[in-house]
Amino acid sequence: MSIKDPAVRSIIFSFFLIAVPVSAADTVTLKSDVVYGTVGGTLLCMDVAYPTKRRGAAPCIAVIHGGAWMQGNKRDHIEDIKHFARQGYVSVSIGYRLAPAHQFPAQVEDVKCAIRFLRANSTKFNIDPEQIGAIGYSAGAHLSMMLGTMDKGDGFEGTGGWPEESSRSKQSSHTLVPHNLTRRTSPRSACRWYPHSLVVQRKKNLLFTARHHH
Repeated sequence: MSIKDPAVRSIIFSFFLIAVPVSAADTVTLKSDVVYGTVGGTLLCMDVAYPTKRRGAAPCIAVIHGGAWMQGNKRDHIEDIKHFARQGYVSVSIGYRLAPAHQFPAQVEDVKCAIRFLRANSTKFNIDPEQIGAIGYSAGAHLSMMLGTMDKGDGFEGTGGWPEESSRSKQSSHTLVPHNLTRRTSPRSACRWYPHSLVVQRKKNLLFTARHHH
């Protein structure tokens, strides 16, 4: 199952239904490699898609790629964000630093920085800053879950930029989400660099479209 699955997209759209109406777009604009932060000289980038003809501030759907936190690319979801943009949303695909070169909590810090960037630049991209949601698949689902449950007080904000903005997403949708990482149940590749136990219990505004065994 993936974000490209029609059933998953249907669930996602129903979950992201909000008071602000969106209209289908005839054409979309895609901006690649938009820098949303910098950490230790490393540029953090996202791809942004939005309706070419803007009709006021729109909700934003942030898509986070999977790949066991060690591989994958934001380009994997270009067609997804273009699809969402054609429905009238602003949509972004977030790139983040990968393990093992960058260990926990780098990945969480990066996606949180991306959400702060979107809020700080909401006028530029015509985004409603109060309607930013995140979806992900596998490792991306885990990061999406972190965005929906963790606040500044949890200590994973990082130093990428935009510290004055909130990094929490309004809604989070997850497909095949690894939510409990332990040595007994998780792949060794993940256990080498990720905390042995990371269980998130705060589930407000979360949608699980499927569950991973981990």
